[in-house]
Amino acid sequence: MIRSEVAWTPDFANLGYLAPLDGTAALKNQDDFLKQAVASTKYDGKTFAVPQVIDSMGVFYNKKMFKEAGVDAPANLDDLKTVAKKIKDKTGKTGLYLRGDDPYYFLSFLYGEGGDMVDASSKTVTIDKPEGVKAFKAVKELVDDGTAKTDASDGWENMMQAFKNGDVAMMVNGPWAVADTLTGKEFTDKDNLGVAPVPSSSAQGAPQGGHNLAVYAGSKNLEASYAFVEYMTSVDSQATAVQRAEPAAHPHLRVRQEGSGRQRDRRLLQAGRRDRRRAPLDPRGRQPLRAAARRVHQGSHRPDHAGEGRQGHR
Repeated sequence: MIRSEVAWTPDFANLGYLAPLDGTAALKNQDDFLKQAVASTKYDGKTFAVPQVIDSMGVFYNKKMFKEAGVDAPANLDDLKTVAKKIKDKTGKTGLYLRGDDPYYFLSFLYGEGGDMVDASSKTVTIDKPEGVKAFKAVKELVDDGTAKTDASDGWENMMQAFKNGDVAMMVNGPWAVADTLTGKEFTDKDNLGVAPVPSSSAQGAPQGGHNLAVYAGSKNLEASYAFVEYMTSVDSQATAVQRAEPAAHPHLRVRQEGSGRQRDRRLLQAGRRDRRRAPLDPRGRQPLRAAARRVHQGSHRPDHAGEGRQGHR
């Protein structure tokens, strides 16, 4: 088996590494999954994986620093510029860290302005269309006027240390960063961490990613592998993962449709709330995909934001 980043699934399927799962035990209750998650498991008309976790980007912000500057979470690019400048002027700290060594961190702004990397129907590159130019110009202006900083290497480490130490007020990151962020001196009080949608002018919003479970085509234990995939993505298994996880101060998507197992899942959710003991989050802070046992951060995500396809973020 492999736990495959969503962008890897079609690549590995194309190379013949993955076993088709249609008609196997692995796809039991496939209708439970959201269509955006299922889309990442398909290649050439066949299903080669089962969704396991899903995640999306947001703006992490320092609530104390925002209060000191008298600002709220930005709603669009103009707000982002205003907020970053006020933070710089009133606190002397940098408003925003923009990771410069990984293009995935720019996609939130690109999609947020209605742009995309490619047009699949015409097979053309579209990143240089007006929407993409607007997004790039906006983030470049933030860096040029000193209200944001970026880097060309070691971006993850530089960004995380700057935010955790209180040198910057905001960063764009995903739920995999929550557990690490809360180890910073600025967040010994976990309530100081705020998370909001990435500012945008359109309804598209942030890119979405995650991981799938797939089966090696050359396995001598295919039937056992199919059964294990089904177990790992079952309602019981996913709800148990939520029950064991420490609550995290970050948004995550509603990732399992209401319907089958609804009453049962509500009971599992209630049980999970009663028993938070005490296992840490998954190291990257991701949330189980099939769990109706989930907490939705108030107003932080719009569930229809995903679908544009996903390039690997590492």
